[in-house]
Amino acid sequence: MLKKSVNAINLLVSGLFFIAVGIFSIVSGSTLMRYVIILLAAGIFIHAIIRFFLKIFNTSNKSELFVRTIIDLVFGSVLFFKVDFISASIIVIFGIYLLCHALIELISFVIYQVNRVRGRIRVFITFIILLVLSLCLILKPNQNMKYAAIIIGIYLIFYGITNITDFISEVMPQRVSNKIKMKIRFPLPIFLTAFIPQKLLNVINDSIKVEHDPSLFHSVKKNETPDLDVIIHLAQSGTASFGHVEIAFEGKIYSYGNYNRHSRKFYDGFGDGVICIADKDAYIEYQVMNRGRYLVSFGLKLNEIQKTKVKERIHALITENTIPYYPDLQLYEMGLIEKKNFRDMSSELYKLASAEYRKFTSGKNKTFFIMKTNCAVVAESILRSIGSFVPENGILSPGTYYDYLNGEFQKKNTNVISRTIYTKENIKKLKKDKKKA
Repeated sequence: MLKKSVNAINLLVSGLFFIAVGIFSIVSGSTLMRYVIILLAAGIFIHAIIRFFLKIFNTSNKSELFVRTIIDLVFGSVLFFKVDFISASIIVIFGIYLLCHALIELISFVIYQVNRVRGRIRVFITFIILLVLSLCLILKPNQNMKYAAIIIGIYLIFYGITNITDFISEVMPQRVSNKIKMKIRFPLPIFLTAFIPQKLLNVINDSIKVEHDPSLFHSVKKNETPDLDVIIHLAQSGTASFGHVEIAFEGKIYSYGNYNRHSRKFYDGFGDGVICIADKDAYIEYQVMNRGRYLVSFGLKLNEIQKTKVKERIHALITENTIPYYPDLQLYEMGLIEKKNFRDMSSELYKLASAEYRKFTSGKNKTFFIMKTNCAVVAESILRSIGSFVPENGILSPGTYYDYLNGEFQKKNTNVISRTIYTKENIKKLKKDKKKA
């Protein structure tokens, strides 16, 4: 996950592989899925037997080895002898995934309808299509398996095309590659990227415990100062456990979220859409030292035209259809509420990172919805101004951004030039270095 470079040939081979598998999936229907399940069963059998004979004479806990081997053999047998049942189950699961996606689109439509947001008809049509597809797959999995195979095949073909485009960008000079890069990308499905922040959190924790590798926590492709940073949060619990993403530009953090704690509903999944503008260094220190988070920052190098576009987009974002929002501590200082324990994040950022807030009064950002109108969507609206990342799966997540930006950092011909992981340990080191300087 955190390798510094990526082989361009891997991009070409993987791209051709995904395209080939996608075409085969469309042509063969359910046959591909049957082959995959049979190969998986064979792999489990072989692995269990090899592991048993390799470890039987080298382990003191032979009973545990016997139990694990039996479980693997039973699981492999179920896969092998119940291929049709397993195939139908996978289709049902895929249908449930599409149904969840449809419900997200329905909730988004209701929010857009209440807020009179343009484009809500398109959202409703998407909901209807996903609902029909999901019900067909759930209610009649065996009869509609071929349609699921076609959907998966089309996705794999476009995902492969994205990889081949990345390969071309790698082998061509940067001046040429910048002109041919795809503006539309096909990232990993949301059910995979949603768990990337937790997986990355575990990787960092293991690295800290075993060996503090400096290259893991800060690495660069070019000895230049980034003009814009995309920062991803990692946390053990709460909504931030699925990550949080924001933009840093010219010494300021621009972070969208439900900063009005009094408006939060349904386990913080809904609320007022508010954008926080705070001092970058103080904000990072607060999130790491006070909130116990890790931050992963990807630095982007921009040209003058791109910097101008980002400035214009940020200015429009924080001034159009917004009004000031005041956290509780600021309201107390204004004499509008009584004194109390101001431990909410908005008040603490106001105090420690000079944060100010703008609340959206209309538009799609008026209502925060964790699964759709979330932090990643506003970050994307800023990055869209420079054509960096336009996903096609309909749902953005911090994991989607990590998957994309980490891949861009590993390639040579991209404007993602640095990757830094902030922990309590290196925040303390940075403060010591500043004092020495």
